[in-house]
Amino acid sequence: MTKISDTTMNTDTKRQIETALRAFSGADLRAASIGLLNSLGYQSKKTLDLDNTSDAFLAEFDKRDRKFRKDKALFDRWKSVEFLFQITDDEVRNTGAQGTLFDSGYDHGNYQSYLFFALDLKKNHYTRTQLADITREINLLFDMPAMLLILHEDSLTLAVIDRRLHRRDESRDVLEKVKLLRGMQYTKPHAAHVRILSDLALPEILSEEIQMPQIRRYACRLASSPGYRGVEQAVLPPNSGMVFLGRTSGTFSAREH
Repeated sequence: MTKISDTTMNTDTKRQIETALRAFSGADLRAASIGLLNSLGYQSKKTLDLDNTSDAFLAEFDKRDRKFRKDKALFDRWKSVEFLFQITDDEVRNTGAQGTLFDSGYDHGNYQSYLFFALDLKKNHYTRTQLADITREINLLFDMPAMLLILHEDSLTLAVIDRRLHRRDESRDVLEKVKLLRGMQYTKPHAAHVRILSDLALPEILSEEIQMPQIRRYACRLASSPGYRGVEQAVLPPNSGMVFLGRTSGTFSAREH
């Protein structure tokens, strides 16, 4: 494959991302969220037929002994919440067959997977701390990482959280710092946000010739180009150009000034 075709593919991805972001101007959060993830190459039929109410969310997923802290999660400000789908390690390794070979439905016991949710909040100003608290409380419900697309104040936030193995009990994860890509204006997408999202596209990740079993779950590449104006970046581990999601330490980091 030539470099020109790689560049063309990247340009096409960015155009698809811009189109997908503008779809959030419509009324269907679920369709817009799935469209954005599909533009990044993530798709799966592993999902659940749930009402998009906050009560239905808790009834399905609040199964742990630890109490879900509604105050921290700003539960009374949830307008709707959508369980989009679950992507497994097998589906990533067999990309291109997603949603066809692996369509047996949501598997709550598959720890080698990633969950995707979309959350619509009531109109209000939300601080970074509040969005991080919501992300943490939702992730505490699961044994696998959950990524959130949060709609608020006519903008979109992508939220993930660092996970690492418990130092004394490898069957457990420890949640660390929440990372947010905040303030994505979907009516007029910012070039910096589009570029970051394009670097998280599955074809970009797989082009790095990653050995998936070695990183156990997923990897997100964050380009180190200085072209991200107004965005602070970090790449871990050093010189790899890669940062990892899941049980390995670190994740992608992007923060607006």
